[in-house]
Amino acid sequence: MKGILRENPPLPKYQEMWDIDIVLKFLLSQSVNPDLDLKTLTKKLTILLAIAAPKRSSEIARLDIRFMQINNEGAKFQLPGLSKTQSDCNSKEIFYPKFEDNLKLCVVDCLQAYLKRSVDFREVDMSKPNPLLRTLVKPHKGASSNTIANWIKDIMKLAGIDTTKFKAHSTRGSSTSKAKGQGVSISEILKIADWSNALTFKKFYFRPLQEDSSNDQFSKKVLSLPSDTSSMES
Repeated sequence: MKGILRENPPLPKYQEMWDIDIVLKFLLSQSVNPDLDLKTLTKKLTILLAIAAPKRSSEIARLDIRFMQINNEGAKFQLPGLSKTQSDCNSKEIFYPKFEDNLKLCVVDCLQAYLKRSVDFREVDMSKPNPLLRTLVKPHKGASSNTIANWIKDIMKLAGIDTTKFKAHSTRGSSTSKAKGQGVSISEILKIADWSNALTFKKFYFRPLQEDSSNDQFSKKVLSLPSDTSSMES
């Protein structure tokens, strides 16, 4: 097996990465969260979840409001089940800090608007599974990882990203590449993305943009935009 791996080593999927600011500017062009229709709000929340804490679609699908806490600092989820690369039985935690500099790009503000909009088709019995993200048609079941990936790609395409080249999974590389460029430490990037070593990040995810330290800092660095876009904020 080692010989096979030497002759056919795994290769990075992308040689360059799209600029995540393109998607952020698209989201800024939309109405404020309470005014968005359910379809738009759902897809917006999905891609913000993927950008602000670079998790896989399968992990985002496992977010459950039974294991959610929202306070003045942000929203915290305990992730039920095991992740793709998880080697222990300890539950993983995902934290989304409030981004009060721009509520249109704040995961928590979008999340709260979505929870209000989706309350009528949620499970009343909190002892039963209550997936955060729900399908757009009745009976509004929990969204699968494939559905979540499609929603992410929908927003990418609307923003102008070439989705024939870049798939939903590329948000992990795009957000972490921006975070590194904004000064977030490698150790913090590895922690939030659940990568075991820096080689994984550098070989498979970190890429130059196509055009050219804490979890709290990661999200805010990734969601920040140059000051000349402030006129687009509401």
